[in-house]
Amino acid sequence: MRYLASAAVAVFACGVSANTVAAKMPEVSLHGGNQTPACVTPGRLLAYLKDRNPRLRKHFNKITVDYMRHGENLKIRWDYAFFQMMLETNALKYTGDVHWSQNNFAGLGATGGGVKGERFRSVSDGVRAHLEHLLIYAGVYVDNPVAERTRKIQQWKVLAKWQRTFNRPMTYKDIGTKWAPKARDYAPNIEFTAQRFFDRYCNKADPYPELLAEANSGIKHKQVASARATNTAPAKKLNSPLNTRAALGASNVRPTSQASVTSVQPPTKKSSQQFKIINQASTASETNTPTSQRKVKVASAAGSLAAKFANPGLSQKQPSKPSDTEVTADTRATTTPPKTSNKKTAQAAPSAQKCRVWTASYGGQKAIIIKSVDKAHINYTVLDVNQGREKQETAAYISAYAKGGSKIAEYESSTMALDKAFKLCPDG
Repeated sequence: MRYLASAAVAVFACGVSANTVAAKMPEVSLHGGNQTPACVTPGRLLAYLKDRNPRLRKHFNKITVDYMRHGENLKIRWDYAFFQMMLETNALKYTGDVHWSQNNFAGLGATGGGVKGERFRSVSDGVRAHLEHLLIYAGVYVDNPVAERTRKIQQWKVLAKWQRTFNRPMTYKDIGTKWAPKARDYAPNIEFTAQRFFDRYCNKADPYPELLAEANSGIKHKQVASARATNTAPAKKLNSPLNTRAALGASNVRPTSQASVTSVQPPTKKSSQQFKIINQASTASETNTPTSQRKVKVASAAGSLAAKFANPGLSQKQPSKPSDTEVTADTRATTTPPKTSNKKTAQAAPSAQKCRVWTASYGGQKAIIIKSVDKAHINYTVLDVNQGREKQETAAYISAYAKGGSKIAEYESSTMALDKAFKLCPDG
């Protein structure tokens, strides 16, 4: 592995020492107290990458999905691995010995002097090879690793003597001292790359929310530990853009979303927030199984900072005073399809079909009502959108999380939209 000096950034211009910066670096392995934070999504990472490399090749458009998917499956802090990749490859510009077509994101086998190192057949394989190599540095045994260099270092126990000097979990700062021992600024530059992301992108809407759903669909562990480190500043990753909650009760019938902390009062009791595409096809057994017992994609972050920076958070709502008088004639027409003898229309929602009300948010003030239908429910989602980005955010949300849905109304506030949603669906 050869550190690209041209990729280095000056982290000490403001008088910040190397030790101060690198001291923030987390442990390599994921566990209950060390999770990739909630605002780190594939979409936000891709935006950061494109800002650093405006000519990013289309070949790498899904690389952030691969880092999250493999990272969660291998139980490694994949956000810092991604920041290391940006440093090693100069934001995928590849200004060193390694060529972009090698899919080698950590300089594996590239020892300098024109030695190009290993080649991997796909971006996904290259990402996995990088993460596996980090794991063996952290003392984690990897069975049948992708990279030949990883296999040899592990088999020959090259790192064993160095690893015995630690009586605690390995951090990314520790890795940096061995990965590039001659570069004193290696670990600090990874941390600086990370900090720039957290400072500049965590408070922005995810520009590519569909990438998060794609990454989650490839995670083998259907539920990721919901605990998040509260002493790592700032808050970081979003594991799930859609978060279902148990019924909130009358006092909490207000627009709730992980993305708009100023208008949200989080529940007093901690709850497991679950990823769910609201109109995803379900099997007959799933339909008859209580939601709380179904397998879910991934648990979302807890805590106020994680809540502030998440991608559209989805919460199921209940009206404070549900009553039949709230259902108007046009509501019944909306929720009950016209009778027809055409068998081809048998998939239309039956009159007895139940409905649900959800909220989601990109952090804006305007609100869109989206209607979507699955086998068991009619779903009404109140989606907060940003001024000037209404069509884009609505389309992105429907494409990723309410497939086949459509916009049925637009309001100036979530409160007005929720009132209408509960008229359409009094039982919430």
